[in-house]
Amino acid sequence: MKKVVKILRGIGYLMAFSLILYPVVSNYINQMNSTTIATDYEQEVSHLSEEQENAMIKQAQDYNESLIGIGSIADPFSESNENQTEDDEYNKLLKIDDTGMMGY
Repeated sequence: MKKVVKILRGIGYLMAFSLILYPVVSNYINQMNSTTIATDYEQEVSHLSEEQENAMIKQAQDYNESLIGIGSIADPFSESNENQTEDDEYNKLLKIDDTGMMGY
């Protein structure tokens, strides 16, 4: 009986230790992933010519100017797909790679 209690106590300590370490390990993994994504993005941006950069900035400015005078703002949490094409256009403007990072 004492042996079973020792085993259960050991399992309990192991579970508690795992729960305590989870945020630290998770944060470390997320930080490493974010660093990798940012580094890859910076490398992609460094390969762009100045003309490409200026063209992308001009497209973003043109898009922003096209928003002037729009009467209503759509609910971003709405289930409708009314603004899907506008969102697609916006998401393509400063897209360098497939990470989803924009204008870092």
